Amino acid sequence: MPVIFRRIERWREFLKQDKEKILSERVIKGLVGELVYLQQHIAVKYGMAQAIDFWTGPEGSPQDFNIQNAAIEVKCQIGTSTPKVRISSAEQLCAQLEELYLFVVTLGKTEPESEGVVSLPLLIEKIQSDLEKSGESSQLERFKDTLLDMGYVYSTSYLTYSYIIASKSFYEVTDEFPRIPLNNIPNGVGKVTYDLALTSCEPFLIDEPWVTKQ
Repeated sequence: MPVIFRRIERWREFLKQDKEKILSERVIKGLVGELVYLQQHIAVKYGMAQAIDFWTGPEGSPQDFNIQNAAIEVKCQIGTSTPKVRISSAEQLCAQLEELYLFVVTLGKTEPESEGVVSLPLLIEKIQSDLEKSGESSQLERFKDTLLDMGYVYSTSYLTYSYIIASKSFYEVTDEFPRIPLNNIPNGVGKVTYDLALTSCEPFLIDEPWVTKQ
């Protein structure tokens, strides 16, 4: 019952908001990247229910996923001649776990009817369907609650933001990786945000270690 009451209260808050308002494109792209990684990578190896447990970013973790002793930060970019991703805090590329990786999804804009299209509604529908078929009702509710907390409520407007996956890249973040370490931030600097040029990251490209190859 407490779960039901919490959901009702969340829906009350959403109903007070502008019903035409949707997430910004920046947030949409970020969430698309995380759900692509969750569904097409982690769930392939560990199952969807376990993948939901590994998705720790919405709970306040500096990185989007924690898998055992490894942290994974997911970034999404639209294909350009100067590939780069925005690092929104120094903590994102400075994990407290033994291993740290960066997963980058490159997207291209397309029409909702295109073959192989990805969008928030389609990704969410597939994940929810998988959880329903496997009888993981508690994880399904957890997934829905996470989306509500992030401000997502289904709208056909989200289909406007449809993409194809152009490429995926997996990087190992080591001490030599191009980043701003926490111990290099001067006293008095409260937050660090910077653009990371992906061409400089190419020496750190690796195969994803724990995903079953298809």
